[in-house]
Amino acid sequence: MRYGIIIVVFIISLVGCEKSEPLKLERADKVEPEDRGNWVSEKRYENASFGISFEAPADWVLKKDTGSEAVERALKAVKNADEAVKLGIASKHNPFWVYKEEPSRGSNPMNASLQAEPIPVAFKGWTSAQIAMKQREELAAISYITYPSPVEEVSLNGLKMSKQILRSEKSGEVKFQQQYFTLSNGFLIIYGITYPEGADEVDIDMLEKAIGIL
Repeated sequence: MRYGIIIVVFIISLVGCEKSEPLKLERADKVEPEDRGNWVSEKRYENASFGISFEAPADWVLKKDTGSEAVERALKAVKNADEAVKLGIASKHNPFWVYKEEPSRGSNPMNASLQAEPIPVAFKGWTSAQIAMKQREELAAISYITYPSPVEEVSLNGLKMSKQILRSEKSGEVKFQQQYFTLSNGFLIIYGITYPEGADEVDIDMLEKAIGIL
């Protein structure tokens, strides 16, 4: 059984930013407007419902409230998936995407993003680590994806999260995504940092320090 687990961050971060015609969708948002947080300054996002804050790097390209665009692109990427997966994707909320440089057609620069949804019924009582492991199961059939290390518990500026690293190798291109799962006030949240092989560790460290507890 598929649970419609959070995969929009994974799909869009790895396949890039190629433009397409918008889908004709009836999207039922599950994260209500009052729970979507606020931009308290040009680069700082705070969300009391999620219990998090994020400060975008000053010289990076920030895309705010990218939910609809991300969902449309992700649904195109999994167009042959069953309806449960598609409905799960359509419930996601993306407050931001931040890029090291302006993305363009066919390019996919280093980036970080946040995604959230109400905790699915199937995951009630689960830990964030268990949900991360479930994602591994759901993506196991994709031959170019591996997980080079086990799930571990970490703290990003006071925000307790379950971390896993996803490795993708396709057409000779290697990318990584550090995924951070957490559960807060009835929401399942994932913060993803996506980068090519050989990326500057300073940039990765900066993006880890950009998010924290509110």
